[in-house]
Amino acid sequence: MNFRVVFVLVDLLEFSYEDVVQILGVPMGTVMSRLYSGRTDLAENAKIIDMALPYGIKSNLEGKRRKSKVRER
Repeated sequence: MNFRVVFVLVDLLEFSYEDVVQILGVPMGTVMSRLYSGRTDLAENAKIIDMALPYGIKSNLEGKRRKSKVRER
């Protein structure tokens, strides 16, 4: 089991810590440490992406998006 599962359950799906303990069958300390690690990993990845944006990643991603066509009446 990785940090993502706990992160998704608590931060995205808004389960309580107690609910996650019941769902995963792990101690409260394990839930708390995995959530901390998951949040830390996410923050580090966000920093890496922010540092890369000035080097063209943003423009490459924007170019791959589908542009919606608006019909004029």
